Amino acid sequence: MHLPKQENMILQKNHFSMKELERISEITSIPIFNLLGRSRKKDISEARQICVYLLRQRLTEYETAEIFGINHSTVNYHYHKIGNYISIKDKKIMVILNKYFNE
Repeated sequence: MHLPKQENMILQKNHFSMKELERISEITSIPIFNLLGRSRKKDISEARQICVYLLRQRLTEYETAEIFGINHSTVNYHYHKIGNYISIKDKKIMVILNKYFNE
């Protein structure tokens, strides 16, 4: 897989971040390049938000923002949005997270 140089360097610093991105990419069938991209397609943006949520649990807002090339406030927004989906047990999000944690 080929990533832009800047994103590749950031992910090398956070090896587990790359593993999490690969896992979500595998579950959702969305390439990592798209997870790190700017697409606003619903399936891609939801998968990206899940990645942000998972990484934010281990990294700071700023570190997570650096990986995705977004503002730290956007990280906060994604984190809370997925948290809300989890609290209402959104089926699509729960299926992805269950596969992530149980396989």
